[in-house]
Amino acid sequence: MNFLYPIAITLIILTFCEEFFNRSPFVYIGAVTAAGIISLFEALASFGLEGATSDLAAMMPFAEYGISWFIPALIGGLIGYFTTLLAGTREKSDPYDLDLD
Repeated sequence: MNFLYPIAITLIILTFCEEFFNRSPFVYIGAVTAAGIISLFEALASFGLEGATSDLAAMMPFAEYGISWFIPALIGGLIGYFTTLLAGTREKSDPYDLDLD
């Protein structure tokens, strides 16, 4: 569960904020990938695999609150947003628009 909760919470937060980034898939990919990587390190540390993984998880901001994945997910989402801007694909995509004309 240490691995899945951060990913699920990231997706829920992105769903509530999708109007700000026009549902860009790059934002979802960046945020979920970053949250997943950090939560993987936390899950490995919780299973007793000590070493570099637990040190990395402990160094992250908000690690004492159990949300060390939050800042990396935010940074990953911002990288995805700027990737969208640079790629020029900022137009709004509506997955519910079937365009049945």
